[in-house]
Amino acid sequence: MQAKEQNEFYVVDEAENVRKNLELTYKGVLFEGEKYINEQIFSITMLLKNPDQLNDLTHEDIRLVSAKVSTLYPKAIISWKSPVREFLKNEPQKQ
Repeated sequence: MQAKEQNEFYVVDEAENVRKNLELTYKGVLFEGEKYINEQIFSITMLLKNPDQLNDLTHEDIRLVSAKVSTLYPKAIISWKSPVREFLKNEPQKQ
């Protein structure tokens, strides 16, 4: 995947197919979004395909990925699986 090698933002998604997960690369890291629909509530659970790459990311990087997914699916509730979920909870406080 050329976008992954060049550290670009790239999304592979079939928006009309809720059963097909989306894939996204950012800074050479591959993310997957599991799409769910349940009684009018649409959610996407994001995960790192290779959790070891979390060390290569910042809190701002994760916020940018979340924002990109929110742009694609503005009505979706976006959440993160471990270890990103814990990483976000441990964000340093700004002074």
